[in-house]
Amino acid sequence: MAKTPKSLYIGNEETCRLARELAALMGVTITEAVKVAVRERWERLTADPKSEAAARPQATGSNGSAIPPN
Repeated sequence: MAKTPKSLYIGNEETCRLARELAALMGVTITEAVKVAVRERWERLTADPKSEAAARPQATGSNGSAIPPN
């Protein structure tokens, strides 16, 4: 069985700050806070993708330019 990476690098200051603040508010580790946030978002998107489509942030490249959808 192939191993999957267990680390996640977040190179954005605001995202790191938000993750730390969320963890503190929840009284959990940053890992747990990120897991809960990602899972909740995933559940909303998969439950009704059409209602969430407009709320999706547009992906951007490292230079800030928009990445076209596949």
